[in-house]
Amino acid sequence: MEKEKLDKMYDICFFDLDGTIIDSSPGITNSVMYALEKFGIEETEREKLYKFIGPPLTDSFARFYGFDDEKSWKAVEYYREYYQNTGIFECSVYPGFEKTLKALKQIMEEGHIVALASGRPTPGVAQVAKTLELDKYGGYVLSFNGGKVINWKTKEVIYENALSKEYIPELVDYATENKIGLITYDDDSIVVGTPIDEYIELESFINKLPLKEKNLVEYVDYNPNKCLLTAPGEIAAEHEKILSKKFEGRISIYRSEPFFIEALPMGIDKAHSIEVLINHLGIPKENTIACGDGFNDLTMIKYAHVGVAMANATDVVKENADYITKSNNEDGIAHVIEKFILEK
Repeated sequence: MEKEKLDKMYDICFFDLDGTIIDSSPGITNSVMYALEKFGIEETEREKLYKFIGPPLTDSFARFYGFDDEKSWKAVEYYREYYQNTGIFECSVYPGFEKTLKALKQIMEEGHIVALASGRPTPGVAQVAKTLELDKYGGYVLSFNGGKVINWKTKEVIYENALSKEYIPELVDYATENKIGLITYDDDSIVVGTPIDEYIELESFINKLPLKEKNLVEYVDYNPNKCLLTAPGEIAAEHEKILSKKFEGRISIYRSEPFFIEALPMGIDKAHSIEVLINHLGIPKENTIACGDGFNDLTMIKYAHVGVAMANATDVVKENADYITKSNNEDGIAHVIEKFILEK
């Protein structure tokens, strides 16, 4: 780390949510526990169930508990029974968040600006923004991977770039032909155009938004902020390549998670939204710092004057970061704030 970067005064700080501040695992692991209990299996070590996050549920029940096809699908039914009624609401902040919350509020009280940069739709960021009191301190929300930038105090939309609805039929055809998931969003729900899979359920859980099954071609008469395609990680990478070529020059395609493929307007990513916001505020790039962990954080990690990767970040993010902090459950964000801002 260059001494010059350590000595800077950072006017604005950008933080990712999932994997950085928010823990999406409790609702998933509790749903798995519920399903296992239906078969007389009591799993007391929650850590063992983290391996259910990502892969298809049927495969995980078969691989880790020896269930045959019929039993695996029944387990998925039980999983969904719990998840849809309870699990969707069991999102939490990471251990140590009280320390992080105190540090975040302290820097806002000192005049630094905090912005949440997330791939989530705006309603999925709202609860964290409320907890941080961004409306009180004048923070910002960059939702839809930067497709929308909002002054959380005034609710002014500073920037918005939506995906043209004309691409919906093509995306629906691709998802249907390849038997992968496809969703978009309206004001208060996730609109599903394909059979619901575990990744779509995960997106619902993460954002605490209900699922609404619709014919997307008929239902979407507006320009959505983004669409999201879902597929197991082992095939999502190949679909990402195919879709990128298919929509080259028309839609921006990239993965935000191993199993999430984002479809956004051209040029939209977290780095672009940071540039839009700092230009709006008159803040030089040299006074920015950004923290994240996932694929969709890479552009802002590379763009900010100091890009910080969580210890639990993907390898490519860590390779491109200026600094690697502690993990999300070891007060990683509080550590960054103390090192780069509070010690000045």
